[in-house]
Amino acid sequence: TAIIAAIRAVERLPKQNLEAKAAATSNYVSVLKTLNGKVADLLTAAEAQTKPDAFSLFTTESSSPSVKVTASSAASAGELDVTVTSTAAKHSVVTAPMAAWAENPPVLTFSTAAGEVTVNADSDSLDDVVKAVNASEAGVTATKVSAGNGEFRLQFTAKESGTESAFELKDSAGAAVPATVIRQGSDASITLFAGTDAEQVITSTSNTFKDLLPGVDVTVSAVSADPVTISIAKDEDAVAAQGQKLVDKVNDVFGYIKLKTTVSQTTDAAGKSTVKAGDLTSDSLTRAVSQQVLKAAMDPVDGKSPSSVGISLTRDGLLTFDKDKFTAAMAEDPKGTEAMLTAIAGRLSGAATSISDKHDGSLTQKINGQDTVLRNLDTQIISWDTRLAKREEALAMLYARLEVSMGKLNSTMSSLSASLDNLPTWGNEKK
Repeated sequence: TAIIAAIRAVERLPKQNLEAKAAATSNYVSVLKTLNGKVADLLTAAEAQTKPDAFSLFTTESSSPSVKVTASSAASAGELDVTVTSTAAKHSVVTAPMAAWAENPPVLTFSTAAGEVTVNADSDSLDDVVKAVNASEAGVTATKVSAGNGEFRLQFTAKESGTESAFELKDSAGAAVPATVIRQGSDASITLFAGTDAEQVITSTSNTFKDLLPGVDVTVSAVSADPVTISIAKDEDAVAAQGQKLVDKVNDVFGYIKLKTTVSQTTDAAGKSTVKAGDLTSDSLTRAVSQQVLKAAMDPVDGKSPSSVGISLTRDGLLTFDKDKFTAAMAEDPKGTEAMLTAIAGRLSGAATSISDKHDGSLTQKINGQDTVLRNLDTQIISWDTRLAKREEALAMLYARLEVSMGKLNSTMSSLSASLDNLPTWGNEKK
Protein backbone atom coordinates (compact mmCIF):
# COMPACT_ATOMS: atom_id res chain seq x y z
CA THR A 1 0.00 0.00 0.00
CA ALA A 2 2.83 2.38 0.84
CA ILE A 3 4.54 1.65 -2.47
CA ILE A 4 1.32 2.22 -4.41
CA ALA A 5 0.70 5.50 -2.55
CA ALA A 6 4.23 6.71 -3.35
CA ILE A 7 3.90 5.81 -7.03
CA ARG A 8 0.47 7.45 -7.19
CA ALA A 9 1.80 10.64 -5.57
CA VAL A 10 4.47 10.92 -8.26
CA GLU A 11 2.06 10.17 -11.08
CA ARG A 12 -0.44 12.76 -9.73
CA LEU A 13 2.02 15.62 -10.29
CA PRO A 14 0.89 16.37 -13.88
CA LYS A 15 -2.74 16.46 -12.72
CA GLN A 16 -1.86 18.79 -9.86
CA ASN A 17 -0.15 21.10 -12.33
CA LEU A 18 -3.31 21.09 -14.44
CA GLU A 19 -5.44 21.83 -11.36
CA ALA A 20 -3.21 24.75 -10.40
CA LYS A 21 -3.42 26.10 -13.95
CA ALA A 22 -7.21 25.66 -13.96
CA ALA A 23 -7.54 27.51 -10.63
CA ALA A 24 -5.41 30.39 -11.95
CA THR A 25 -7.42 30.52 -15.20
CA SER A 26 -10.71 30.44 -13.30
CA ASN A 27 -9.57 33.34 -11.11
CA TYR A 28 -8.42 35.27 -14.20
CA VAL A 29 -11.79 34.73 -15.90
CA SER A 30 -13.61 35.87 -12.75
CA VAL A 31 -11.56 39.08 -12.64
CA LEU A 32 -12.19 39.74 -16.34
CA LYS A 33 -15.93 39.17 -15.91
CA THR A 34 -16.06 41.64 -13.01
CA LEU A 35 -14.22 44.21 -15.11
CA ASN A 36 -16.55 43.51 -18.03
CA GLY A 37 -19.53 44.10 -15.75
CA LYS A 38 -18.17 47.49 -14.72
CA VAL A 39 -17.62 48.44 -18.36
CA ALA A 40 -21.19 47.33 -19.12
CA ASP A 41 -22.45 49.58 -16.29
CA LEU A 42 -20.49 52.45 -17.84
CA LEU A 43 -22.12 51.67 -21.19
CA THR A 44 -25.61 51.83 -19.67
CA ALA A 45 -24.91 55.17 -17.99
CA ALA A 46 -23.29 56.63 -21.10
CA GLU A 47 -26.09 55.53 -23.42
CA ALA A 48 -28.68 57.12 -21.14
CA GLN A 49 -26.86 60.45 -21.43
CA THR A 50 -26.71 60.39 -25.21
CA LYS A 51 -30.50 60.56 -25.55
CA PRO A 52 -31.92 63.89 -26.77
CA ASP A 53 -33.81 64.52 -23.51
CA ALA A 54 -31.08 63.28 -21.17
CA PHE A 55 -30.59 66.73 -19.64
CA SER A 56 -34.21 67.89 -19.86
CA LEU A 57 -34.65 67.67 -16.10
CA PHE A 58 -36.95 70.00 -14.18
CA THR A 59 -38.05 70.85 -10.68
CA THR A 60 -41.64 71.83 -9.91
CA GLU A 61 -43.21 73.91 -7.15
CA SER A 62 -46.76 74.68 -6.05
CA SER A 63 -47.95 77.32 -3.59
CA SER A 64 -50.60 74.91 -2.27
CA PRO A 65 -50.26 71.29 -1.10
CA SER A 66 -53.61 70.52 -2.77
CA VAL A 67 -52.07 71.10 -6.20
CA LYS A 68 -49.23 68.83 -7.24
CA VAL A 69 -47.14 69.28 -10.37
CA THR A 70 -45.05 66.78 -12.33
CA ALA A 71 -42.86 67.62 -15.31
CA SER A 72 -41.48 65.32 -18.00
CA SER A 73 -38.52 65.86 -20.30
CA ALA A 74 -40.89 67.61 -22.74
CA ALA A 75 -41.46 70.46 -20.28
CA SER A 76 -39.88 73.88 -20.26
CA ALA A 77 -39.38 76.47 -17.57
CA GLY A 78 -42.42 78.59 -16.76
CA GLU A 79 -45.01 79.75 -14.21
CA LEU A 80 -48.82 79.73 -14.14
CA ASP A 81 -51.65 80.62 -11.73
CA VAL A 82 -54.59 78.21 -11.49
CA THR A 83 -57.77 78.36 -9.42
CA VAL A 84 -59.36 75.00 -8.56
CA THR A 85 -63.12 75.38 -8.84
CA SER A 86 -64.11 71.71 -8.44
CA THR A 87 -62.65 68.25 -8.05
CA ALA A 88 -63.69 65.11 -9.90
CA ALA A 89 -66.07 62.63 -8.27
CA LYS A 90 -67.31 59.12 -9.02
CA HIS A 91 -71.06 58.74 -9.42
CA SER A 92 -72.56 56.63 -6.62
CA VAL A 93 -76.07 55.53 -5.65
CA VAL A 94 -77.52 53.34 -2.89
CA THR A 95 -80.73 51.31 -2.81
CA ALA A 96 -83.34 51.06 -0.09
CA PRO A 97 -82.93 48.29 2.50
CA MET A 98 -83.93 44.85 1.18
CA ALA A 99 -83.50 41.17 1.92
CA ALA A 100 -83.50 40.13 -1.75
CA TRP A 101 -83.64 41.78 -5.14
CA ALA A 102 -87.12 42.69 -6.32
CA GLU A 103 -86.88 40.59 -9.49
CA ASN A 104 -85.95 36.97 -9.85
CA PRO A 105 -83.78 36.51 -11.77
CA PRO A 106 -82.54 40.09 -11.61
CA VAL A 107 -81.87 42.02 -14.81
CA LEU A 108 -80.05 45.34 -14.23
CA THR A 109 -79.31 47.90 -16.92
CA PHE A 110 -76.71 50.64 -16.34
CA SER A 111 -77.34 53.56 -18.69
CA THR A 112 -74.55 56.12 -19.22
CA ALA A 113 -73.72 58.73 -21.83
CA ALA A 114 -71.67 56.08 -23.61
CA GLY A 115 -74.55 53.58 -23.85
CA GLU A 116 -76.21 50.80 -21.90
CA VAL A 117 -74.86 47.60 -20.33
CA THR A 118 -77.21 44.86 -19.10
CA VAL A 119 -76.24 42.60 -16.21
CA ASN A 120 -78.00 39.29 -15.47
CA ALA A 121 -77.65 37.79 -12.01
CA ASP A 122 -78.18 34.09 -11.24
CA SER A 123 -80.82 34.68 -8.55
CA ASP A 124 -82.42 37.37 -6.43
CA SER A 125 -79.73 36.83 -3.80
CA LEU A 126 -78.01 40.14 -3.13
CA ASP A 127 -74.68 38.32 -3.15
CA ASP A 128 -75.41 37.06 -6.67
CA VAL A 129 -76.30 40.59 -7.76
CA VAL A 130 -73.05 41.98 -6.35
CA LYS A 131 -71.07 39.16 -7.99
CA ALA A 132 -72.70 39.69 -11.38
CA VAL A 133 -72.22 43.47 -11.38
CA ASN A 134 -68.59 43.29 -10.32
CA ALA A 135 -67.84 40.70 -13.01
CA SER A 136 -69.55 42.71 -15.75
CA GLU A 137 -68.25 45.40 -18.08
CA ALA A 138 -70.67 48.00 -16.76
CA GLY A 139 -67.84 50.01 -15.23
CA VAL A 140 -69.57 49.93 -11.85
CA THR A 141 -68.60 48.40 -8.50
CA ALA A 142 -71.33 46.92 -6.28
CA THR A 143 -71.02 46.78 -2.49
CA LYS A 144 -73.34 45.08 0.01
CA VAL A 145 -73.91 47.24 3.12
CA SER A 146 -75.76 46.08 6.27
CA ALA A 147 -78.96 47.99 7.03
CA GLY A 148 -79.97 46.04 10.18
CA ASN A 149 -82.83 43.60 10.81
CA GLY A 150 -81.42 41.17 8.29
CA GLU A 151 -81.64 43.65 5.44
CA PHE A 152 -78.98 45.22 3.27
CA ARG A 153 -78.47 48.10 0.89
CA LEU A 154 -76.56 47.78 -2.38
CA GLN A 155 -74.25 50.66 -3.22
CA PHE A 156 -73.29 51.09 -6.87
CA THR A 157 -70.25 53.27 -7.62
CA ALA A 158 -68.72 54.13 -10.98
CA LYS A 159 -65.16 52.91 -11.41
CA GLU A 160 -64.12 56.15 -13.10
CA SER A 161 -64.74 59.72 -12.03
CA GLY A 162 -66.23 62.50 -14.15
CA THR A 163 -69.56 63.72 -15.43
CA GLU A 164 -69.72 60.97 -18.02
CA SER A 165 -69.47 58.34 -15.28
CA ALA A 166 -73.01 59.19 -14.07
CA PHE A 167 -75.42 56.35 -14.71
CA GLU A 168 -79.08 55.41 -14.33
CA LEU A 169 -80.05 52.03 -12.92
CA LYS A 170 -83.02 50.32 -14.59
CA ASP A 171 -84.85 47.02 -14.13
CA SER A 172 -85.84 44.49 -16.79
CA ALA A 173 -88.87 46.59 -17.76
CA GLY A 174 -86.72 49.68 -18.26
CA ALA A 175 -88.10 51.38 -15.15
CA ALA A 176 -85.73 53.22 -12.85
CA VAL A 177 -84.62 51.19 -9.82
CA PRO A 178 -85.34 53.22 -6.65
CA ALA A 179 -81.96 54.47 -5.48
CA THR A 180 -80.61 57.56 -3.78
CA VAL A 181 -77.76 59.48 -5.36
CA ILE A 182 -75.12 59.86 -2.64
CA ARG A 183 -72.51 61.42 -4.89
CA GLN A 184 -73.01 62.92 -8.32
CA GLY A 185 -70.38 62.13 -10.91
CA SER A 186 -68.58 65.34 -11.82
CA ASP A 187 -65.54 66.66 -13.62
CA ALA A 188 -62.67 68.51 -12.06
CA SER A 189 -62.29 72.08 -13.26
CA ILE A 190 -59.69 74.80 -12.96
CA THR A 191 -59.76 78.41 -14.04
CA LEU A 192 -56.82 80.13 -15.71
CA PHE A 193 -56.30 83.90 -15.82
CA ALA A 194 -59.22 84.37 -13.39
CA GLY A 195 -60.79 87.82 -13.34
CA THR A 196 -59.38 88.86 -16.72
CA ASP A 197 -60.76 88.98 -20.23
CA ALA A 198 -58.66 85.88 -20.96
CA GLU A 199 -60.34 83.82 -18.19
CA GLN A 200 -60.51 80.18 -19.25
CA VAL A 201 -62.10 77.14 -17.61
CA ILE A 202 -60.52 73.71 -18.21
CA THR A 203 -62.21 70.47 -17.18
CA SER A 204 -60.97 66.93 -16.68
CA THR A 205 -62.79 63.68 -15.95
CA SER A 206 -60.12 62.93 -13.33
CA ASN A 207 -58.30 65.14 -10.86
CA THR A 208 -55.25 65.15 -13.12
CA PHE A 209 -54.97 67.66 -15.94
CA LYS A 210 -52.65 66.07 -18.49
CA ASP A 211 -50.28 68.40 -20.34
CA LEU A 212 -51.77 71.56 -18.85
CA LEU A 213 -48.46 72.99 -20.01
CA PRO A 214 -46.34 71.05 -22.52
CA GLY A 215 -44.92 68.08 -20.59
CA VAL A 216 -46.53 69.24 -17.32
CA ASP A 217 -49.33 67.39 -15.47
CA VAL A 218 -51.27 69.02 -12.61
CA THR A 219 -53.18 66.99 -10.03
CA VAL A 220 -55.69 68.70 -7.71
CA SER A 221 -57.21 67.39 -4.49
CA ALA A 222 -59.23 70.33 -3.12
CA VAL A 223 -61.02 73.49 -4.23
CA SER A 224 -58.97 76.67 -3.83
CA ALA A 225 -60.47 80.08 -3.12
CA ASP A 226 -57.36 81.90 -4.31
CA PRO A 227 -55.15 81.22 -7.33
CA VAL A 228 -52.39 78.63 -6.82
CA THR A 229 -49.04 79.40 -8.42
CA ILE A 230 -47.23 76.52 -10.09
CA SER A 231 -43.70 76.87 -11.44
CA ILE A 232 -41.31 74.75 -13.48
CA ALA A 233 -37.55 75.35 -13.51
CA LYS A 234 -34.49 73.60 -14.93
CA ASP A 235 -33.06 71.20 -12.34
CA GLU A 236 -29.39 72.19 -12.39
CA ASP A 237 -28.55 69.81 -9.54
CA ALA A 238 -30.02 66.84 -11.43
CA VAL A 239 -28.07 67.78 -14.57
CA ALA A 240 -24.87 68.00 -12.52
CA ALA A 241 -25.69 64.62 -11.00
CA GLN A 242 -25.70 63.18 -14.52
CA GLY A 243 -22.13 64.37 -15.02
CA GLN A 244 -21.11 63.02 -11.60
CA LYS A 245 -22.67 59.64 -12.39
CA LEU A 246 -20.74 59.38 -15.64
CA VAL A 247 -17.47 60.19 -13.87
CA ASP A 248 -18.27 57.66 -11.11
CA LYS A 249 -18.83 54.89 -13.65
CA VAL A 250 -15.51 55.68 -15.36
CA ASN A 251 -13.78 55.62 -11.97
CA ASP A 252 -15.34 52.24 -11.21
CA VAL A 253 -13.50 50.86 -14.24
CA PHE A 254 -10.22 52.65 -13.49
CA GLY A 255 -10.38 51.80 -9.78
CA TYR A 256 -10.87 48.09 -10.40
CA ILE A 257 -8.05 47.96 -12.95
CA LYS A 258 -5.76 49.76 -10.51
CA LEU A 259 -6.71 47.32 -7.74
CA LYS A 260 -5.96 44.29 -9.89
CA THR A 261 -2.71 45.61 -11.38
CA THR A 262 -1.10 46.71 -8.11
CA VAL A 263 2.04 44.78 -7.11
CA SER A 264 2.08 43.94 -3.41
CA GLN A 265 5.07 43.19 -1.17
CA THR A 266 4.76 40.91 1.86
CA THR A 267 7.04 39.09 4.32
CA ASP A 268 6.80 35.33 4.75
CA ALA A 269 7.11 33.36 8.00
CA ALA A 270 10.87 33.18 7.59
CA GLY A 271 11.10 36.97 7.35
CA LYS A 272 11.88 36.89 3.66
CA SER A 273 10.36 39.64 1.53
CA THR A 274 8.18 38.42 -1.34
CA VAL A 275 6.61 40.34 -4.19
CA LYS A 276 3.23 39.33 -5.61
CA ALA A 277 1.90 40.66 -8.91
CA GLY A 278 -1.77 41.58 -9.30
CA ASP A 279 -4.13 39.43 -11.33
CA LEU A 280 -3.94 41.90 -14.25
CA THR A 281 -0.44 43.33 -13.76
CA SER A 282 0.96 41.99 -17.03
CA ASP A 283 -2.32 41.88 -18.95
CA SER A 284 -1.99 43.86 -22.18
CA LEU A 285 -5.74 43.85 -22.89
CA THR A 286 -6.44 45.54 -19.57
CA ARG A 287 -3.99 48.31 -20.41
CA ALA A 288 -5.71 48.76 -23.78
CA VAL A 289 -9.11 48.97 -22.07
CA SER A 290 -7.86 51.60 -19.65
CA GLN A 291 -6.34 53.70 -22.42
CA GLN A 292 -9.46 53.41 -24.57
CA VAL A 293 -11.75 54.60 -21.77
CA LEU A 294 -9.37 57.38 -20.77
CA LYS A 295 -9.16 58.67 -24.33
CA ALA A 296 -12.96 58.69 -24.65
CA ALA A 297 -13.35 60.54 -21.36
CA MET A 298 -10.61 63.15 -21.61
CA ASP A 299 -10.00 63.98 -25.27
CA PRO A 300 -11.04 67.55 -26.22
CA VAL A 301 -14.49 68.20 -27.65
CA ASP A 302 -14.47 70.79 -30.45
CA GLY A 303 -11.14 72.04 -29.18
CA LYS A 304 -12.30 72.39 -25.56
CA SER A 305 -10.98 70.28 -22.72
CA PRO A 306 -13.45 68.44 -20.47
CA SER A 307 -11.77 70.24 -17.58
CA SER A 308 -13.56 73.40 -18.76
CA VAL A 309 -16.81 71.87 -17.48
CA GLY A 310 -15.31 70.37 -14.34
CA ILE A 311 -14.12 66.92 -15.51
CA SER A 312 -10.41 66.46 -14.76
CA LEU A 313 -7.83 63.68 -14.44
CA THR A 314 -5.97 63.33 -11.13
CA ARG A 315 -2.40 62.15 -10.59
CA ASP A 316 -3.64 58.78 -9.30
CA GLY A 317 -5.35 58.04 -12.62
CA LEU A 318 -8.94 58.74 -11.61
CA LEU A 319 -11.38 61.42 -12.76
CA THR A 320 -12.86 64.16 -10.61
CA PHE A 321 -16.04 66.14 -11.13
CA ASP A 322 -16.15 69.76 -9.95
CA LYS A 323 -19.85 70.52 -9.47
CA ASP A 324 -19.28 74.24 -8.91
CA LYS A 325 -17.28 74.55 -12.11
CA PHE A 326 -19.89 72.55 -14.01
CA THR A 327 -22.72 74.73 -12.65
CA ALA A 328 -20.84 77.86 -13.66
CA ALA A 329 -20.32 76.43 -17.16
CA MET A 330 -24.04 75.63 -17.38
CA ALA A 331 -24.94 79.18 -16.39
CA GLU A 332 -22.58 80.66 -18.96
CA ASP A 333 -23.28 78.28 -21.86
CA PRO A 334 -25.96 75.68 -21.06
CA LYS A 335 -26.29 74.29 -24.58
CA GLY A 336 -22.54 74.07 -25.11
CA THR A 337 -21.98 72.41 -21.73
CA GLU A 338 -24.73 69.86 -22.32
CA ALA A 339 -23.34 69.24 -25.83
CA MET A 340 -19.88 68.54 -24.38
CA LEU A 341 -21.28 66.11 -21.80
CA THR A 342 -23.32 64.42 -24.52
CA ALA A 343 -20.23 64.10 -26.73
CA ILE A 344 -18.18 62.57 -23.91
CA ALA A 345 -21.02 60.18 -23.11
CA GLY A 346 -21.21 59.21 -26.78
CA ARG A 347 -17.49 58.46 -26.95
CA LEU A 348 -17.64 56.45 -23.73
CA SER A 349 -20.63 54.56 -25.09
CA GLY A 350 -18.67 53.66 -28.24
CA ALA A 351 -15.59 52.64 -26.27
CA ALA A 352 -17.59 50.55 -23.81
CA THR A 353 -19.45 48.85 -26.65
CA SER A 354 -16.22 47.86 -28.41
CA ILE A 355 -14.94 46.47 -25.10
CA SER A 356 -17.94 44.67 -23.63
CA ASP A 357 -20.32 43.98 -26.52
CA LYS A 358 -21.77 40.52 -25.91
CA HIS A 359 -20.87 39.37 -29.41
CA ASP A 360 -17.58 40.95 -30.47
CA GLY A 361 -16.36 43.07 -27.55
CA SER A 362 -12.60 42.70 -27.03
CA LEU A 363 -13.03 41.83 -23.36
CA THR A 364 -15.92 39.49 -24.11
CA GLN A 365 -13.87 37.63 -26.68
CA LYS A 366 -11.01 37.30 -24.21
CA ILE A 367 -13.37 35.88 -21.60
CA ASN A 368 -14.85 33.43 -24.10
CA GLY A 369 -11.36 32.29 -25.09
CA GLN A 370 -10.34 31.73 -21.47
CA ASP A 371 -13.59 29.89 -20.80
CA THR A 372 -12.63 27.51 -23.61
CA VAL A 373 -9.16 27.04 -22.08
CA LEU A 374 -10.76 26.33 -18.71
CA ARG A 375 -13.13 23.75 -20.18
CA ASN A 376 -10.19 22.01 -21.87
CA LEU A 377 -8.27 21.95 -18.60
CA ASP A 378 -11.28 20.51 -16.78
CA THR A 379 -11.54 17.82 -19.47
CA GLN A 380 -7.86 16.95 -19.05
CA ILE A 381 -8.23 16.80 -15.26
CA ILE A 382 -11.18 14.43 -15.57
CA SER A 383 -9.12 12.32 -17.99
CA TRP A 384 -6.28 12.22 -15.48
CA ASP A 385 -8.71 11.13 -12.75
CA THR A 386 -9.79 8.20 -14.90
CA ARG A 387 -6.20 7.37 -15.86
CA LEU A 388 -4.95 7.49 -12.26
CA ALA A 389 -7.85 5.37 -11.02
CA LYS A 390 -7.05 2.70 -13.61
CA ARG A 391 -3.33 2.94 -12.81
CA GLU A 392 -4.00 2.49 -9.09
CA GLU A 393 -6.22 -0.49 -9.84
CA ALA A 394 -3.49 -2.01 -12.02
CA LEU A 395 -0.84 -1.46 -9.33
CA ALA A 396 -3.09 -3.01 -6.72
CA MET A 397 -3.56 -6.10 -8.89
CA LEU A 398 0.18 -6.26 -9.66
CA TYR A 399 1.23 -6.11 -6.04
CA ALA A 400 -1.53 -8.48 -5.04
CA ARG A 401 -0.11 -11.02 -7.49
CA LEU A 402 3.39 -10.36 -6.15
CA GLU A 403 2.19 -10.91 -2.62
CA VAL A 404 0.62 -14.22 -3.67
CA SER A 405 3.87 -15.24 -5.38
CA MET A 406 5.88 -14.22 -2.33
CA GLY A 407 3.49 -16.19 -0.16
CA LYS A 408 4.02 -19.29 -2.32
CA LEU A 409 7.80 -18.81 -2.24
CA ASN A 410 7.74 -18.40 1.53
CA SER A 411 5.66 -21.55 1.78
CA THR A 412 8.10 -23.45 -0.45
CA MET A 413 11.04 -22.16 1.60
CA SER A 414 9.36 -23.23 4.83
CA SER A 415 8.71 -26.69 3.35
CA LEU A 416 12.34 -27.04 2.26
CA SER A 417 13.55 -25.92 5.66
CA ALA A 418 11.34 -28.50 7.31
CA SER A 419 12.61 -31.21 4.95
CA LEU A 420 16.21 -30.32 5.71
CA ASP A 421 15.48 -30.43 9.40
CA ASN A 422 14.14 -33.97 9.03
CA LEU A 423 17.13 -35.39 7.16
CA PRO A 424 18.94 -38.19 9.17
CA THR A 425 22.46 -37.69 10.53
CA TRP A 426 25.31 -40.22 11.03
CA GLY A 427 27.78 -39.88 13.73
CA ASN A 428 29.12 -36.43 14.10
CA GLU A 429 27.98 -35.35 10.64
CA LYS A 430 26.05 -32.20 10.47
CA LYS A 431 22.90 -31.78 8.50
